[in-house]
Formats: sequence, C-alpha cells, structure tokens
Amino acid sequence: MQLISLDFETFFDKGYSLRGMMLYPDGIKRRATTEAYIRGHRFDPLCCCIRWPDGRDRRAGKSAIPALLADVDWSTTICVAHHAAFDGLILSHHYGIRPAYWLDTYSLASVILGNGTKVGLGALAEHYRLPAKSVPYNLFRGRHWEDLDLPTREQVLDGCAHDAGLTLAILRLLLAEFAGKAGHAFPQSELDLIDLTIRWFTEPELVGDLNLLSEVWLNEQQTKTDMLAELGVSADDLRSDARLVELFEAEGVEVAYKRGKDDSEIPCFAATDDWLREMCDHDDPAVGALARARMQIKANAVQTRAETLGWMATRGPMPVYLRYAGAHTTRWSGGDGGNFQNIKRGHPIRKAVRAPAGYLLAAPDSKQIECRILNTVAGQWDVIERFRSGADPYVALASAIYGRPITPADVAERGTGKQAELSCGYMAGAATFQRTAAKGTYGPAVKLRIEFAKRCVDLYRKAHPAICLRPDGYWSQAERMLIHLVNGSEERWGPLLIRDKRIWLPNGLPIVYDTLKREDGTDPRGIGYRLNTRRGWVHMYSGKLVENVVQALARVKIAEDILEIQRGGLRVKGMSHDEAWILIPQGAMAQQALQWCGQVMSRPARWLPACPFAADLAMAEHYPK
Repeated sequence: MQLISLDFETFFDKGYSLRGMMLYPDGIKRRATTEAYIRGHRFDPLCCCIRWPDGRDRRAGKSAIPALLADVDWSTTICVAHHAAFDGLILSHHYGIRPAYWLDTYSLASVILGNGTKVGLGALAEHYRLPAKSVPYNLFRGRHWEDLDLPTREQVLDGCAHDAGLTLAILRLLLAEFAGKAGHAFPQSELDLIDLTIRWFTEPELVGDLNLLSEVWLNEQQTKTDMLAELGVSADDLRSDARLVELFEAEGVEVAYKRGKDDSEIPCFAATDDWLREMCDHDDPAVGALARARMQIKANAVQTRAETLGWMATRGPMPVYLRYAGAHTTRWSGGDGGNFQNIKRGHPIRKAVRAPAGYLLAAPDSKQIECRILNTVAGQWDVIERFRSGADPYVALASAIYGRPITPADVAERGTGKQAELSCGYMAGAATFQRTAAKGTYGPAVKLRIEFAKRCVDLYRKAHPAICLRPDGYWSQAERMLIHLVNGSEERWGPLLIRDKRIWLPNGLPIVYDTLKREDGTDPRGIGYRLNTRRGWVHMYSGKLVENVVQALARVKIAEDILEIQRGGLRVKGMSHDEAWILIPQGAMAQQALQWCGQVMSRPARWLPACPFAADLAMAEHYPK
C-alpha cells in the first residue's frame, strides 16, 4: 500500500463558499454546508495536488485533474487529507474514485490534541511551528481556473502542493506525539473508525424522502401561521424583544431581566431562560400561548433541518456527516447542517431517511448503556442485578419515590423513576430534575414541585451509596481523580488510567485535560475546577467528570460493536450516540442478521466483563423508532 496526501482547491465567491450563507438554486440564501457546496450546481475544481512522503508531488489544473487521478492505483492507496470528508466527497462524487483507505489529520488532531486546541490546517501548522499555509485565496475569489493568468495559476498550484505537504508533516507529528504520550502506536481499530466515518459521508447510500420532508416543512409552517393568527400578532412582533415586552405587559405580566454580555439588562426571552419556560405554563392561557409562540417562532430547527435534508436528497443519496472525536469524551458529534446525531425518536424526519432499494435500515440501540456502565464501575450491584435479570430497572426507585408499588402500567410515575435512575448519577440537583421532568425527556411531561424533585434526588442518592456516598462512592473517587489530573500524576481507576493530564480509555485513546485548572473557592460544593475548550471555559466538578468517563466508555463499547458488525459483512452507514445504522439485505435472512447485531451489542466488554449490556432492536425500510 502506498501513502499519498491529496488536496483540492476549488472555486468560491461571496454567495458560494463553505462559510456563511450560500445562494441556492431557488434564489434563497441558506447556511452553507460541505455537501451542498461540493454537490451544488456551481461547484468547479481549480486544481489538485498529490504528494508522496519522499517529497515528490504532482500537480494538475482543472482540465488535467482526471488524467492525474487516473495515474494512481487507488485500490492500493492510503490517502491522507486534512478534513478528508471534503476532499473525499469531491473524489467520489465528481471523479468516481474511492481510495483503499482514508486517513484524516483533522480527525486525528481532534482526539490527540483534545478539545481545547484549534485543529484547522493553519492552526496546526502554527501549533507545530511549520511554515504557514500559502494558498492565495484573495487572488482567486470569484474566479474560475480559466480566468486566472499563468503566474496566479502557479501560485495556486504552489499553495495546493504546500498544503498537501503540510498534511503529511502534521500526520507524522501527530502520530509521533501520540506514541510518545501513550507508549504505543495510535490504535489500528481507531484508524479503521476514522476511515469508516469518512466513508459515511463520501460514499452515501441512505435515501431522502422528498415528499415527506416537504410535508414536515409545510406542517411546521402551517402550525406557526395558525399560532400567529390565533394570537393576533406577527412573526416580527415575537422576534422583537421590545415589542414582546409590550405584549407581556399588556397581559399584566412583569418581564424578568438578566445581565447581557456588555453588562446591560436584557429580557429573559431565550429558550434556555427559566423565566420564559415558566411563562409557557402560566395559569393565564394567553400568557402561556405568547411564551410558547416566542419559543416556536425563534426555533427554526425542524424547518431548517427538513430544508437541509430535502435539498441534499435532490442531489443524490444522503451523505452522513459526523465528526470523529468531535466531543471532548471522544464521542462523535454532528455537523454540516443536517446533524444526524440529533433526530429525536418519533419525529417524522426519521421516516424521511430511508434505506436504498433492496435493503432495510436497522438501528439497534445499546439499552441504558450509560446507567449500566456507571453502576458497574461504581459497584452498585443491586441495580446491576436488576439489569442482568431482565427486571424493570425503574419501578423500584419509582415505588420508593411515590411511596406505593409502581408497575409499568403507571406510565408517568415509572417515567419519574426512569428519569431518576438515568439522570441523577451525574449529580443532577432538584432544579435540574424539575426542569427535565417538565420537558418529558424520560416519559410524559410532568410538573413537579421543587420539594418533590428534591425528594427524587435524595432517594436516588440514598439508594445508590456506591455512587453517591462519601468517602468511597464513585463521586468521591472522581474528586480525587480531578486532583491527579491537575497534578499530572498517575492513578488506576477501574478500566481507566489517569496519567499525564489524560484519562486513558480501554481502546488506547485519551480524554485530554491539559487545560484543567484548579480554582479554590469557586465551587460551593468544594474545590472548584474549570476546563478550557474550543468554546471557552467550562465548569468541572466530580459529577461532570463521572459523566465524561461514563460517556467515553459507552463510546468505546459502541465503537467496538460497529467495527465488529462492519467486519462481519454488513454495512454500517452511520450512528447516533448509542445506536448504529446498518443496511441489511431484504429477504428471509434479514431478521437473523438483525438478531446477530443485537448479540454483538449485548456481549460483555473485555475491559468491563461484569456489565450486562443489552440492545433494543428495530428495523424498517426507513429510520426506525
């Protein structure tokens, strides 16, 4: 197998680029996406460069690109690119080429350097003190290859070749840095997952149902129109803070205010503001309707996603863009507008994502995986035994909360027990429990008094001493691990190893805590910590660290399952948190294949053999559940 680095430079202008808004064929500007840019009608390659590790390179302007690519034996080629989803979709969609294996320095940097480091090619060049990027974007903005004079073409080709060289250099430095810190090479299984993640985007197979996506968009629009007509207001009234204050005051409601970024007072009209959420349940129906209307008119997520996926479907099968190790815990994260990680169960958009002809789409889900892992690593064996025996894992806690026997038929009460069992392990307090119950995340939405929410939290903590009790419970252990992380000292923690300001996972990857700082006196619960991420500083405490490691371990398990299913001959085409999307051929063996996937996901992990994993199985012609 030969290793090459690949880079494309492509046409862009003010209305057609990867940043900001993009002008679509219907004349409307929408958020730019990688998929829309590459598969859009205005896409135009300028040049391409291939570079080898020995320093050789070959360059081609637009008309010569096919000949350049034809000279490579792609069946024996490992191709590395920075943000390989971009170059890979160009290669597959426009030239019909699929390399034998993908490497992606963008993905590698995300996990090796951690969430606090910028991982663009230019930022990585600066990080490693390499020569800066030199592509002269200002010289070809709005200009096609045919419009460029010879000197400009040479500068663009030089910059393209330089980027390909930077990518190779950064690949070597990343892998060397990882080996130096880990004491072993970057895990082959994780390289395989990077390759698979890139192919989810560059070799799409899932099909979008245009009619259903249009129906979703129209229904959402009609709901908003009816809502405005009933209230007798316009969309602009609801979007304007000043006008909305007038509307609330006209109903006799005094608006609450908060401090803005410039220290000025602004009304509490954000969807995350407790005041606006409380107004949604106001005793006066007119006030509640006004608050809910504000929330809905500002939330365009459903229509925006339906539009994004609808336009995507007009251009062919749907590329699934997921970012490898995009989350701090090394989990995948969504992106590129569609956010396939966050399509809620039961939402009609799910039914609009369909398997190609001749296949069914299976979506086995690892049941209660975080709860199972948390109780296993903490040693809360009575909860684990309920999982192992197949007993309902929520009714015992629900019965304690309500002071009477609760059965699965008591849907709302069981939902409260489910919420307590699944959410309180990360130190959720009464106020958080109350808000979550009102959302209906774990069952029917219920309004709980704060005193009752506190009772739920207290009963969970009493029933789970291995997690919550001082000084030896898992939360207390996490407090001690934070000290080890700050100091850079070494400590074994169950299936985890704390060393060099990292938590080393059973798959050989780290969660990076290089930027973790101790700040005494900032946390009323004890020692305070904060962690710098690409999005700024976030508060860290023992419950948050427990959440980090449990989610990371869940990611290790689902990733192992995905690879085994893929290697077993089925095609995994994406995933969402603890769920894998698998294409299964229609026919007599479909159910047997689905059951095998469930068996894979229910097998014990070698690094946590006492944990009884299990899977929920679902399969249909569309995205099920």
